[in-house]
Amino acid sequence: MDTVKNLYSSGYQTWPGEVREIMVNIAFNLGYSGLASFRKLRTAIHNKNWNEAAREIVNSTWYCQEMCRAVRLVIRMRNVANDKHDVSSCCFTEGDETCFDNNYKHWYEMR
Repeated sequence: MDTVKNLYSSGYQTWPGEVREIMVNIAFNLGYSGLASFRKLRTAIHNKNWNEAAREIVNSTWYCQEMCRAVRLVIRMRNVANDKHDVSSCCFTEGDETCFDNNYKHWYEMR
């Protein structure tokens, strides 16, 4: 959480709770310098443009490397953008044997 607060200081408290959780999840995986390299994501978050934020996650190398986690986070971010806070559509779990196949299909749909 401190990584996200330090990087996004002024806006962090004004984000929806779901966005805070998503960004902390990404920061946990990437660390400060990794998250800091997402400049367009930072701009989208600063502008509270949640669809653009989701698009920037999808357009990253990290998305392809961490597809199972990243697809779930993109779905959650898009749900915030569409004012849907039900994450039941996030059917993927870490270790799911079909995760890559399912996420690869979603990857094309989200690009």
